Amino acid sequence: MRDLPTTTTALLGERSTKPIYLIDLAFPTLEHLSTNGDHTIDGVTYLGGNIGLSAARDWVSATLTLPPDPARVTTLIEGGWRGGEASIWLYPAVDYPQLIAPGYVAEGYGHQGFVADDPVLLMVANITAAAADGDAVRLDLAHKYRGTKWAPGIRLLPPISNYLPAPGTVIAWGGENWVLEAR
Repeated sequence: MRDLPTTTTALLGERSTKPIYLIDLAFPTLEHLSTNGDHTIDGVTYLGGNIGLSAARDWVSATLTLPPDPARVTTLIEGGWRGGEASIWLYPAVDYPQLIAPGYVAEGYGHQGFVADDPVLLMVANITAAAADGDAVRLDLAHKYRGTKWAPGIRLLPPISNYLPAPGTVIAWGGENWVLEAR
């Protein structure tokens, strides 16, 4: 059985928590992102700022939401996201509030401040799909060893036009033949 660090044990005892996830994302260049503010760990700075992580299903897949910027949108449109990877880490941390008003006791008395343990690797993933709208770039992530294949196209939201061949159409992609089926 694995021993849990003190900070992780404290988090488990809380009524609610806001987890901090650290993400190493190759999209197409390496970015270090945080879902909750800026953090520096082992000399690596993870930048926060409207980074969202949702739809994590047993850490087999997840959805990453990023603010759109010219580089990310260009990467999306040109297909440079294919082959991209992401490592997602849980950063067990608690920011204890100052319970006693300043001035009543010596500075810092009884205040633990920000306490954190080492990050825990949750998933190493491939980017399996990418989409953008005016508000965000969304990346679908699937565990690296799940055996997924990249989609042959991209999605731009809202859809400008859609065309899908009829069920039964055979598409040759990546040396394999794919038969379209109706849902």
